[in-house]
Amino acid sequence: MLAALARFAVRRRWTIVVIWLVLTVLGGAAAGRLSHRWFQSFSIPGYSAYEANQRALEKFGNGEQAPMVAVLTSPDRDITTVPGVEDAIKAAVAAVPSPSLPTLV
Repeated sequence: MLAALARFAVRRRWTIVVIWLVLTVLGGAAAGRLSHRWFQSFSIPGYSAYEANQRALEKFGNGEQAPMVAVLTSPDRDITTVPGVEDAIKAAVAAVPSPSLPTLV
């Protein structure tokens, strides 16, 4: 059966290529038109993940906003050897209003 399918595909390869191209274009057009209808939220009230997130927010004071991550770079050397980097990190930590921030060692 697979041999017969292979012979069919080889004999009509350009027809199959055209069909795949048409299906690809139609699929792209359909996805573009339907994308505004998709509900893209991970926080649906009433579902268990949303409710667990709300309980964590109430109990621990976090979970609602993704953590802020600072990325420090230096083009020519290790960032820990740049003068004043520790003071800059401490100033950034002090500027974020949160009672549960980790301390720098």
